[in-house]
Amino acid sequence: MMTELTSNRDIERLIQLDFLRATEVAALNVMKWVGKGNKELPMKRLATPFAGCSTS
Repeated sequence: MMTELTSNRDIERLIQLDFLRATEVAALNVMKWVGKGNKELPMKRLATPFAGCSTS
């Protein structure tokens, strides 16, 4: 039988892994734009993978 504490840890771990994946995707999306002289475009590309990661 799974305890509530274990269940909460599993959920937290899944959330952490989702955040890690979104961070990785964001970094890969921005990499080709960094250093090209347009600082607004990388910031827009950086925010895209995090659009679905709302804590509210």
